[in-house]
Amino acid sequence: MRLLYVLIPVFVLAACGPSVPPAPTRVAQAQIGLLSLPALMETPERWSGTKITLIAPLLGGASGRVLAIDADGSAEQLTSPTIEPQRSLWLAAPLPAAVAAKATGNPIYLKLRGRLSPPGGYGSGARFPYQFSADTAAVLQSERTTLKNLAENPRSIDNALLEVTGTLLSTGGGALLADHVSNRGVPAPDARQIKLRGPIPAQATANLHQSGEVRYGDVSIVGWWHDGALAPFAIHSKAAGSIGPRRQAD
Repeated sequence: MRLLYVLIPVFVLAACGPSVPPAPTRVAQAQIGLLSLPALMETPERWSGTKITLIAPLLGGASGRVLAIDADGSAEQLTSPTIEPQRSLWLAAPLPAAVAAKATGNPIYLKLRGRLSPPGGYGSGARFPYQFSADTAAVLQSERTTLKNLAENPRSIDNALLEVTGTLLSTGGGALLADHVSNRGVPAPDARQIKLRGPIPAQATANLHQSGEVRYGDVSIVGWWHDGALAPFAIHSKAAGSIGPRRQAD
């Protein structure tokens, strides 16, 4: 009986003690800070000073210092209006030589681990409000896929750099990529389509057809696929005269 009295307080103390935390889930891990450039620039103040993993295009080749969306394929012209400092980052230091040796093409797609600076004036002409200090860097290669695959299997892959072609439809309220549209820029009832995340720069739609508030035309997009939507990094459009109703082959 005396032994029973001794054990009772032990059980009570154990029940009142801290519970064992649950194992981290995939959702919790995603919230730690794996971000595409468009997602980061939606609320940069939230991430200032925080260590994150950033997926972003680097413009200007391996020696470039601007992380920005290549709106119209003119990434070599860093002084062009396609570079919007409010939606871009200045890379605090050039790529390490070992990483730069693997970097080809323009833009270059990077996975960077580091910290976002506090707001200020950075880079050329101090015109970038934020800069990113990378502790590690790696070059990513995009994988080509089809709009059909993404539209019919939106959750089969996540967190991937993809290249996909289709017809871009963009308004002030949002944008999507479809495989079958009319001459008025309206998706067909059976059209496959995916959502594009983030604002589409005006330069990316300048050569496209216009119907009312809708800009539309054939494009090739490289972007970051996450949570069933594509965040565009590079948008390459055809001449407006070559754009018309289309259906992507199955």
